[in-house]
Amino acid sequence: MPAPCKIELVAQAMGLKPSFKKQNEWRYGTKGSLLLNLADDCFFDFEAQIGGGVFQFVVHKGYATNERDALQYLKNHGLISDFSTAAIGSNTELRHHIYVDEHSKWLRKATKFTNGQWAQFRWENEQWEPKVTGVRNVPYGLDRLRDDNNDELCFVFEGEKDVERAWHNGFTATCNVGGAGKWANDLNQYLVGRTVCIVPDNDEAGSKHAQKVQASLRSSGIDCFILWD
Repeated sequence: MPAPCKIELVAQAMGLKPSFKKQNEWRYGTKGSLLLNLADDCFFDFEAQIGGGVFQFVVHKGYATNERDALQYLKNHGLISDFSTAAIGSNTELRHHIYVDEHSKWLRKATKFTNGQWAQFRWENEQWEPKVTGVRNVPYGLDRLRDDNNDELCFVFEGEKDVERAWHNGFTATCNVGGAGKWANDLNQYLVGRTVCIVPDNDEAGSKHAQKVQASLRSSGIDCFILWD
């Protein structure tokens, strides 16, 4: 059964700060006894000798007494949408991606629904609200970009799923919110000093998007190239 959301986002909602990070693994505590497996969205507490998935993690940390309450906790923190807005109607969430600032604080959430539509929400007053006017525009995974070595090649993809796949395989990567054609010049500042490989989707929109990103980055003096087939 797939995880209801990403386990690292649950830890962030709890205010937990990792003491150690490496590929697909975050550890917490002075001895790193609490481990989060980011690839499988599960945890293991070596001191308590207990582990499990996202719901069990919420219960283990004392934010719920059972999985039903854990589900409500995730909904209350915007990690699982209740789809109550009229714009979404009865469509169900397929997946979502949260954009954060340099310090891993939530800014906005991009959500895809089963009908193929996307919606964005802003994090305000400890909950997700519709509309993102005035919300700071940042590249996906900005906190990871800050933590990574600037000497490493950075890949720019069209969508978040490809970025996450790159992360899970140990690469530095990012994208803009909104998909093809939505790259903005104000994102360039976060890639200054890097060499950037732009990976287009295999369609006309993807090619045009890659060329737009390349032109934008070069206008800021950033070394970049497009990885064509």
